[in-house]
Amino acid sequence: MKKGEIVVDVFNIICGVCSIAGLLVSVFTASKVVKIMQTINCGNNDDHSKVVNKNKKSTFHGSYVGRDSINGTGSSEQK
Repeated sequence: MKKGEIVVDVFNIICGVCSIAGLLVSVFTASKVVKIMQTINCGNNDDHSKVVNKNKKSTFHGSYVGRDSINGTGSSEQK
């Protein structure tokens, strides 16, 4: 073996070790993120993908959008 070939082989070994170490770090980090997300969502069974009107005392007529009732803009006036 020549000196240049030995240097290339050592470089390839170092690159392989670094790649494996990076893979292990990313798997470890992903497992921690999953644990944190499970802790945050523990007992939270609400489906946030749909909008549910939980207002029981008020009745809304016509088009109504958020602060429009305060600002009185457009056709969003409540009747």
